[in-house]
Amino acid sequence: MRITLYNSLLLSGLTFISVSFRTNAQSIAAGSGHTIYVCNNKVPVATGNNGSGQFGVGPTPNTTSTPITVSGISNVIAAAASDDFTLYLKGDGTVWGTGRNLDGQLGDGTTTNRKTLAQVSTLTGVVAISAGLSHSLFLKNDGTVWACGDNGNGALGDGTTTDKTTPFQIPSLSGITAIAAGGLHSLFLKNDGTVWACGSNIYGELGDGTTVKRRTPVQVTSLSGITAISASPGSVGILTHSLFLKSNGTVWGCGTNSNGQLGDGSTTQRNTPVQVSGLTGIIKINAGRQHSLFLKNNGNAWAVGNNASGQLGDGTTVQKTTAVQVPGLTNVVAIESGWDHSLFLKADGTISACGFNGSGQLGNGTTANASSPILLTNLCSIALSVKNDSESLPVSIYPNPARGQITIDFPTYRNAKAKLYNVQGKLVQEIALDQPKTTLSTSGLNKGIYLLKLNSTSGQVFTKKIVLE
Repeated sequence: MRITLYNSLLLSGLTFISVSFRTNAQSIAAGSGHTIYVCNNKVPVATGNNGSGQFGVGPTPNTTSTPITVSGISNVIAAAASDDFTLYLKGDGTVWGTGRNLDGQLGDGTTTNRKTLAQVSTLTGVVAISAGLSHSLFLKNDGTVWACGDNGNGALGDGTTTDKTTPFQIPSLSGITAIAAGGLHSLFLKNDGTVWACGSNIYGELGDGTTVKRRTPVQVTSLSGITAISASPGSVGILTHSLFLKSNGTVWGCGTNSNGQLGDGSTTQRNTPVQVSGLTGIIKINAGRQHSLFLKNNGNAWAVGNNASGQLGDGTTVQKTTAVQVPGLTNVVAIESGWDHSLFLKADGTISACGFNGSGQLGNGTTANASSPILLTNLCSIALSVKNDSESLPVSIYPNPARGQITIDFPTYRNAKAKLYNVQGKLVQEIALDQPKTTLSTSGLNKGIYLLKLNSTSGQVFTKKIVLE
C-alpha cells in the first residue's frame, strides 16, 4: 500500500505524533545541479548544489543529497530553477529570488549575488515565472511580460543588448498566456495560439527559418494552435532547442538536434519546427539541456535525446533519436527536466527521478546516477494529530485497515455525526449515526491515512486514525 500525504492536518485540542512518509509535492523545478520541490503545504525543499546560494537558506550546506526545507518563505505556489539561481512565486503574486545575480537576473536592482531570499523589485500580480541561463521572465495576470537579467543576445526583447537589474515590461507583447526562458533565448505563447521568440538563434531555436539573433520578438514560423511551450536551459557553449505542443496532442521542435532531442529520428539541426515522430495524445512537454520529456494523456511519460547519465529513464545510457516510453511509470501528472536529470510527479504526490546526480540533485541521499526512475522518499514529511483521551468513549471502529467500508460501533450514538477527513484537512465523507452500528462507505476514496472524527451528545470528541488499503 502506498501512503499518500500532502499537508498537515491541524485539529483543535489534538496532540502531535510525528510520522514520516513518502514524497508529496505539488510542483518541481530543476536547475543544472539542484532541484526544488514545492510541497503541498506551499513550503519548498531543496537538494543538490547550493554553492551560489541557490536554495535561499544561506551559504551552507554547499551541497546536499538529502532535501532540506527552505525556511523563511511560505505560501510558495511555484519555483523556477536555473544554473545557479532560483525564483519563488508566492500566492500573493510577489516573486523572490536567490543565488547568482551577476547579470541582474534576480531583479532586485543590483548585481549582488544572494544566498538568502530577496524580493524581485516592483513586481506584483505575477502568475508565472521562468528562469533562463542568466535571465528571468515574469508573466502578470494582465497578460503582460516582464523581464530582467542578461540581454547580450536580446533575450529580454526590448530591442537592445543592455542587461537589466530590475524587471521591465517587454514592449509589443500582450495577451500572453505562457512564457519559457531558455539558455539565451525566450519564448512567448499568445492567447491566439501563436508563439513569439527572441534572443540567440545560432541553432535555429527561435524557429523563424534563420539563425539570426532577434532583439525583439518574432513569430515562430508555421505554428498555430499551440497550447504549451518549453525552452531548453542550455549553457554557455551548449546547444539549445525549443518545443511546442499543439492542441491536437502533437509536439513540434526546432533548434539543435545533435543528440536527437527533437525526436524526429535524426540529428539534424532544424531552423523551423518539425514534428516529433510517433507521438500523439501529448498533454505536457519539457525541454532539458539536451533531452526532452513528454507526458501523454494516459499518464505515461516518454523521452528522447541525450542519455549519457540515464536521464531518459529507460535503464540504459544510450542516446535516442525517437521517443521511448519511460518504463515502470504510470499516473504521471507532471514532468520536469534539469540539465541532465529528469523528474516525474505522480497523481498520488510521489516523485520519481533519474539521470545525473553528481551534486545530489535527485534528493535520494546519494550522488550516484540513476538510469531508471527511483522513487524518492521523505521530501515533504508531515505530522498527523490524534487526541489522547478519545478512547474514553465507548466506540469501536473496524476493520482498520479497511477496504470499501468501515463499521462504527457507537452505543451512545444519539444525535451524533461521523466525519472523515483526508490529511489535507478536507472533509471527504460525513454520515449521521442513527443506530448503534453504522456502516460508512469508503468506496472511491484514495488509499492512505484519514482521520475519523465523532461528536457525541455530551460534547466529547472521538478521533481515530483510519488506514484505507
